[in-house]
Parts: sequence; structure tokens; C-alpha cells
Amino acid sequence: MGSANRLRPGGNRSEVARTGKHASRGAKNQTALLKATKAALRDEKALAGFDKRVNDEKQLAEIYGNWIDVIAPSSVPSCTA
Repeated sequence: MGSANRLRPGGNRSEVARTGKHASRGAKNQTALLKATKAALRDEKALAGFDKRVNDEKQLAEIYGNWIDVIAPSSVPSCTA
């Protein structure tokens, strides 16, 4: 009798319903995975931007430090008068 149900159109509705539910669940999982991946990519880009800014600040601090070392001794008045 089971094979007769498979041959009849609409004979095995529970199988169709289960397949549809699984397909729907799979699509939801894929959508959730895509959203999570996009969010992770945004976070990674933001962190990369922050890393670049930190490195730029460190380089700038070093440049200012070197500049002060060069300028400071010549701008201090001499006390050998």
C-alpha cells in the first residue's frame, strides 16, 4: 500500500510537508549564516581600521619625539652669559 501512495499524486503528503520544513529550515540557517558572516566581516574591517590608526598614532608620536629632541636644545636659552 505504501508504494501505491507514492505513485498517486498527492499520496504522500507528510513526506512533502517534511521536505518543505527541512528546506525552509535550511534556508533560514543559510540566511543566518550569511548575516553572521557579514557581521564578522564588518567587525574585522573595523578592527583593521583601528589597528591602522593605532600604528599611525605611534609613528606620529615617534616623529614628534624626534622633532622635539632636535628643536628643544636650540630653543632653550643658554645660561652662560
